[in-house]
Parts: sequence; C-alpha cells; structure tokens
Amino acid sequence: PHRLQSEAGDSTLSVISKSARPSTNATAIATIATTALPSNQSQQNQQQKRFDDGRVTLFAHLTIYTRNLDRLATKSESKLVHPAVVKLGLQYATRQIVGSNLRCVAFLFAIQKMLEDYEGPLGSNNLSTLDPVDLNSRLKININFLTKCRPNAVTMGTAIRYLKTHIERIPRNITNEKVKALLSDVIKSFLREKIELAGIAIAETYAITKITNGDVILIFGQ
Repeated sequence: PHRLQSEAGDSTLSVISKSARPSTNATAIATIATTALPSNQSQQNQQQKRFDDGRVTLFAHLTIYTRNLDRLATKSESKLVHPAVVKLGLQYATRQIVGSNLRCVAFLFAIQKMLEDYEGPLGSNNLSTLDPVDLNSRLKININFLTKCRPNAVTMGTAIRYLKTHIERIPRNITNEKVKALLSDVIKSFLREKIELAGIAIAETYAITKITNGDVILIFGQ
C-alpha cells in the first residue's frame, strides 16, 4: 500500500511539474508573433498613407498611373500645344476631370478653342485658305499631348475619329473661317447626338424599364 501511494504521489508531482513548465513551441510561437506583427503606430501610418494618396483601401495595392509632365515641356512640339489643351492635360494627369464622358466633353471644348485660334501654318503667306495637312498635324500634336498626360478614354477615341473624318471631307479651297464654323458645328453635333441624346436614350428607354430601386448593377469593363 505504501508503494502504491508513493507511486501515485510521484505521478501526481510529475503531472504538476510538466504542466507548470512552459511549452517550448508556445514560447517560439509567441516570439514569432511578437516580431512579425507591426506596432499599432506602424499600422496607423500604413493606413494613413493609403488614405493620403486618394486610393480606396481595398485597391491600395494597385499602381497609380503617373507621368512626368516636366519632360513634355522640353519638346519642340510643346510650342504648338494650345494653352487650353495644356490646362486640360494637367487636369487629366491630376485626376481633376475623370469619367469617360466628362473627359470627352472637356476634350472637345479644348479642341474647339484650339480651332478658334488656329490661323494656318506658321510662317505661311497664305493664311486665309485651309491647309488640311497643317490642320491635321496641329490636331495630332495636341491630341498626343493629352495622351501623354493620360491615356484617352473610349469616348475620346470615338470623338477623335469623328472629327478627323469630317476634316477629310472639307473642300480644299475653303477659307479657314468657314472651316472653323464647320468644325464647330461638328463638335456640337457630336456632343448632342453621341453623348447627350445617347444618355437620354439609355436612361429613358432601357434603364427605366430594367432597373428598379434596390437593384445591384454589375458593370463590366474591358
């Protein structure tokens, strides 16, 4: 009996001593967790950085499109870029104007101002008659500037093709003043038909019959 009691006592002490000793694995895990997890201050700093650059936290891992605009000013072609286009390019680059339709409308307004101030080829003696080659070249330079500031939106690409098509149809013996009037009407027509009326048609013909309050809309872009 004494031996059984002694063995039982030794077993109890052994269990107690084992439970009292800290586990090696638990200590290692605690050490790793302490070194791996950043402090609350660093977490707050990381979160603050995400909010400061204007990105949503969910998409903070995505790269923001940036462009060094100082390099654009050093090119010789920059002298042919209209001030309204330069201003618009800076607004594109700093994301002051966003959205396909809004960017397209602002683009057409800037091109319209460029056309209003267009006087023909530099150094030419005949500034009254249209020079289609020079006009297309001037238009291309201004469009390229905007593209370097930020890639064109889909609607802008449509507007550019629309404008170039009508420039090709203009008679070669027409005066610059008439060209400006014709292209101004072309721009107004595009804004009216392709953007304003298109939005009304989508809203009144399809959206009002297909979408009700509380619906979740999934938009696919490519």
